[in-house]
Amino acid sequence: RFSGFHDWDTDYLARVTGLPLAAAARARQRQASEPLLWHEDETRLAQFRHRLQPHGLVLKRGGRFWHVMGNTDKVKAMLRLRDAHVREYGCNPLLIALGDGPNDRDMLAAADIAVIVCNPDGVAPELPQTQRPRLIRTSLPGPAGWNAAMLGLLDETHPGTRSPTGDTDADG
Repeated sequence: RFSGFHDWDTDYLARVTGLPLAAAARARQRQASEPLLWHEDETRLAQFRHRLQPHGLVLKRGGRFWHVMGNTDKVKAMLRLRDAHVREYGCNPLLIALGDGPNDRDMLAAADIAVIVCNPDGVAPELPQTQRPRLIRTSLPGPAGWNAAMLGLLDETHPGTRSPTGDTDADG
């Protein structure tokens, strides 16, 4: 029916994800979700999703994999971090969310700036038209797209803090 991260050795995971071996080894050390590839039809997928519910688990579509996880919510986590920042520093932080799959949609919609990272598998999140945050789409996928977007935003929000090579300015 399916195979997941814990079924695969590090070499296979590196091939499937494009991660370097060391990163693939770290990716296998998951605690909150189990990414998996579904090998059957949509009807069986719906049955699988239904069978997870009594166990307090949900199935969500990510950018490349399906994810079995507890009934967690990226929006709640992001807002808890924001609230902790407000308590500690007395001001609202700029919320920037990055995502590349449907499971990132609500988090992206709740952010001040949403970055949709290019997804080579073509399963990009679509944001609702109402209350759309500022939206950035990367042309590069994965970590390269994430990095390019964040460096661009840092240059925009904190000009002069990076050298042309991308190194942090010691005075910034």
